[in-house]
Amino acid sequence: MPALSDHIGKRIKLYRKNKHMTQSEFARLINKSKSAVSKYECGEISIDIETLYEIADVLEISIHQLLDFDTKKDYQIPGVQGFFSAPTHFYVYYLNRGQTNLCRGVLEINRTDEDIYSTVFFADVKDYKNLYSCDHLYFGDIHYSDSYVNMIMENQSNRTERLFINIANPFNNNATLTVGMVCGISDKYLVPVALKGIFSKSRLPEDAALNEALRISKDDFSSMKKICCFTIDRLVEL
Repeated sequence: MPALSDHIGKRIKLYRKNKHMTQSEFARLINKSKSAVSKYECGEISIDIETLYEIADVLEISIHQLLDFDTKKDYQIPGVQGFFSAPTHFYVYYLNRGQTNLCRGVLEINRTDEDIYSTVFFADVKDYKNLYSCDHLYFGDIHYSDSYVNMIMENQSNRTERLFINIANPFNNNATLTVGMVCGISDKYLVPVALKGIFSKSRLPEDAALNEALRISKDDFSSMKKICCFTIDRLVEL
């Protein structure tokens, strides 16, 4: 199954690079040659199950993170309507560091079994053509409902951090974007933070309108003062 080997190879490369390991270093740890590792990552050869477990152990990941491969890309999630009825890739935008720095990410949703889904979040992406260049990488689970979708993910470089994402699920299947909250640990301030996020089915122009939509508005502050917590109570119009 060439597509599966290709997928596993890309996953190995993703998690190897996330641990800042060269192919030579990685090859030594799994007792393979550098050329074998190169062929693994290019999907040129299949990997036996024992080697897969050894690779997962060295990369400090679960084997499911190598095998999260969709055999079908066009499917509907049973009982789920609206924006998230069909899993795919989503573009994520948020502001960080004093509401001045626009950050972008890519959220990938995969079906690992008939009713089990996993998520990979490439955070702070510098180049969409090279997601391996992201500053932070998260892996975890997604839980669906008609009105909200919730994700719980783990930072692959810092296992003490969990990322929580809560996203409004518009009832309109044709909606192209929605809004949500991203909660985690700030890499600059090292404190828990909650950020407003925009999730889109396509890339958005990184312009003043997007920045304004991501800012915490006066209405947001008024709402926070009333209930003493950070909320996102309005959808986004761009």
